[in-house]
Amino acid sequence: MREKNAKRVAPAATTKHRYWLCFVVAAVVGSTSQAAETPWSYCAPSPAADSAPAAGEDLQNNSMRFTADMISKEGVEYRLQGKVIGERGVQRLEAQRLFYNELTDQARAEGDVRYTVGNRLLTSDSASLQLDKDTGQFS
Repeated sequence: MREKNAKRVAPAATTKHRYWLCFVVAAVVGSTSQAAETPWSYCAPSPAADSAPAAGEDLQNNSMRFTADMISKEGVEYRLQGKVIGERGVQRLEAQRLFYNELTDQARAEGDVRYTVGNRLLTSDSASLQLDKDTGQFS
């Protein structure tokens, strides 16, 4: 039986309030049980992370291959310009320009640098790479 002065709530409003309550409860419970975690711990992994290579997976299964609109060589340095793409296994490097020294196995990429490993992406204005050691600095 209903009371005469009972307020009737629309179903949509009830659902909205229920979601709000769940959010508040989750926030309170989460903040007390995960106080030591960083703010990044609340971010769910991207579905793309499933196809990324596992830690320690061999990334050097192929030699590095480069393509570009224009390629020139002066001494031991290659100069690549325009739509530069370098690929090795699951790694891919894209840039507007790339300078590669074959003696030191060092490369410098400039202009809209994009580095992908599987589905993970890193972007920067430039990069200095030591290809034989699989290391680099992006800035």
